[in-house]
Amino acid sequence: MDNIDEIKKNYAQFSTDKLLLIVKDIDSLRPELIPVLQSELIKRGETEATMKITEHLVNEKEKSDYLNSFDVEKFVQEQLDSGETIENIKLRLDDLGVNMHEILDQEQKSQELILDYITTKKEEGTSKENIEKDLKENFNVDAPTSQLLDAKLRRKGKMNLVVGYTLVITMSIFVVLALAAEARIGFGALILAGIGVWKISEGMKQRKKVE
Repeated sequence: MDNIDEIKKNYAQFSTDKLLLIVKDIDSLRPELIPVLQSELIKRGETEATMKITEHLVNEKEKSDYLNSFDVEKFVQEQLDSGETIENIKLRLDDLGVNMHEILDQEQKSQELILDYITTKKEEGTSKENIEKDLKENFNVDAPTSQLLDAKLRRKGKMNLVVGYTLVITMSIFVVLALAAEARIGFGALILAGIGVWKISEGMKQRKKVE
């Protein structure tokens, strides 16, 4: 509040030309300062500038309302079906103020949350029918979507297991050969072996979630 009052005093001391320059760069202005700027311009009778600010506020509200009802998944699918590349889709989403990477990250977190929920319910002995009912009520996830999540996690778990076992077996052979040749075992080999064990552990956990 004190900061706003201080800025209000500064605006009162600024020349009209300086305030009009701020209006031209209004997109970079903090939202809570826009009414302060508009109020000062109204006092000075700058009708055209105040109308521009009002138009900006209306456009921002319309944009916000649009984004709140914007179905990103549907938009992306329609663009892909029309032959657009991922890069072009990302650029279009950027123009709309939508961060594609942020949405994908949120989607990933949401899927992990749902799968953890499914795992917990299975460990509690809840039947498949009741789990699907709970998913529909609590996450608005239908049975086909739940099955797709299961399949996705199963594939991810299988890939982690393949990579993990490959690293562990390869590093084991390397260690045996190194010992036979009385050679030193590098730190890098130990790190790769550790990564392999971690991959196996992750793969096991992921497969357990869909068993």
